[in-house]
Amino acid sequence: MVGSYNEVANATADEGVQKAAAFAVDSLQSSLSSNSSPHPSYSFLQDLMTAADTIDVSITPRVIQAQKQVVAGMNYKLIIFLLCQQHGSAVTEPTTQETLLGAFQVTVYDRFGSMSITEWGPEMTPEQAAAVASL
Repeated sequence: MVGSYNEVANATADEGVQKAAAFAVDSLQSSLSSNSSPHPSYSFLQDLMTAADTIDVSITPRVIQAQKQVVAGMNYKLIIFLLCQQHGSAVTEPTTQETLLGAFQVTVYDRFGSMSITEWGPEMTPEQAAAVASL
């Protein structure tokens, strides 16, 4: 339906949601490294910069809530857990450790493949985000 936001039942399986989440994290990292784009003042940004510069570490968004709105394109309202995954070497440490860097809300506008951030929402504590996810 045009105009209202609708819950996405399975955000992990929705390709548009996953692309919007990846775009949000890429935009956040780009704005930090270039200092040219405005970015929010989330408390985990220094940790994000440090993790992004570390070998054997990947930054992964996990969408815990998603809503879509059909407009001239698509709006995505997301709540994202930002996870840092430390990968062990295949020989000595074959496991992966996952750490939660932070959680935040963001609205991404997808105009037929051209994405932009329309709103950096508030930072959320892990407890707040988990409470939202359990609803």
